[in-house]
Amino acid sequence: MEETTVKSNAGKGLSIAALIIGIIAAIISLIPIVGFVAYILALVGLVLAIIGLIQAIKGKASKGMAIAGLILNTLAFIIPWIYPMLFAGAAMNELNNIDTNQLNDALQQLNDSLQ
Repeated sequence: MEETTVKSNAGKGLSIAALIIGIIAAIISLIPIVGFVAYILALVGLVLAIIGLIQAIKGKASKGMAIAGLILNTLAFIIPWIYPMLFAGAAMNELNNIDTNQLNDALQQLNDSLQ
């Protein structure tokens, strides 16, 4: 007797949707300023990926796309927070490196030239 194994498609549609949304959200999240739009997409994608993963686990189906969607949407949610931190850190570094004597001299020359 041959045993036939039937693969379950449980959660497959949600997993594919989460993966596609995750790819789009990850790309958008890499664009400074506009990247914050990715939050909405990433939240939708996270919900779909979690539901798809739960359905896949219950239906003993493949979980790969759901996990990939979960990872991509999580990254798309985190990446837009990194840009402001990097820019703020760079700005603070530059502000700490300013030589106040040179700045005062330049301001004094500007003031003298305006008078």
